[in-house]
Amino acid sequence: MESLSQTYVKGEAEGQFIVYFLDNDEGQSVNVEEADEIDFSEVIQHVNLGGSVFITQRRIPKLNISSRKASIARRD
Repeated sequence: MESLSQTYVKGEAEGQFIVYFLDNDEGQSVNVEEADEIDFSEVIQHVNLGGSVFITQRRIPKLNISSRKASIARRD
C-alpha cells in the first residue's frame, strides 16, 4: 500500500497558500503563514493540540477585463 505524502505542493499556475493557525488560548492568537506547500504533519499537530487551521489560496490575478469594465463597455 502506498503511503500518503505529508506535504501538498501547489501547481505552477496556482497562487501561494495562506495558512492560518488559530490557537485556543486566552488571547485567541493567530499565526499566518504564506507557503508554496502545506505541511500536513504541522497542521495535524496543531489541531491535536486544540488549535484550528484555515487554509486558503492566494490567487494569481487574471489579466482579462473586469466585470465592471465589461458592463460599462456594454452600455456604450
